[in-house]
Amino acid sequence: MGFLKWITGGHGSRGHHGGGYGSGHGGGHGSRGNDHHARGRDPHGWGWQAPASGGAGQDAAPLRQLACAGCGALNDAQARFCTQCGAAQQSAACRRCHAALAAGARFCPACGTQAA
Repeated sequence: MGFLKWITGGHGSRGHHGGGYGSGHGGGHGSRGNDHHARGRDPHGWGWQAPASGGAGQDAAPLRQLACAGCGALNDAQARFCTQCGAAQQSAACRRCHAALAAGARFCPACGTQAA
């Protein structure tokens, strides 16, 4: 038997050589009654996805702290300025159309008005 066939499971339980995945200790697919491969999971838990936190009917907790874009310090979610570096925490808005402006924007992306 070639090395690659030996590594990848050989001929399995088809009457040739023994060894390989699915031979010995319980046989091939579905021989244990629960057919774990049909569900896309193995018996050791590989491939299982952890349940998402916060199911239906649970409200997400409100944000309490936000990281400063300038220095990374945590500030209260309602803070207007960073307590460490003094950078504005609220995004600027266009004076004409009130669209949100990105930090350092020179013009409004919605109406083209020059930012102050």
